[in-house]
Amino acid sequence: MLSAFRRKVGALIGGFEAAQGSRRLKGFQPSRAHVNTLIAAAGSDITARARYLVRNNG
Repeated sequence: MLSAFRRKVGALIGGFEAAQGSRRLKGFQPSRAHVNTLIAAAGSDITARARYLVRNNG
């Protein structure tokens, strides 16, 4: 019974802060691309930087 009450109160308050459009999150525009797509797009840069760090004891 208490958990049902908490769910109802949470729904009234607004749920998760990350889903709201508050002042702090107004300018935040996350990418909707899949994480593997993002990694593949930056793959050559990441590989070059990793090799540089290995060569120079980074």
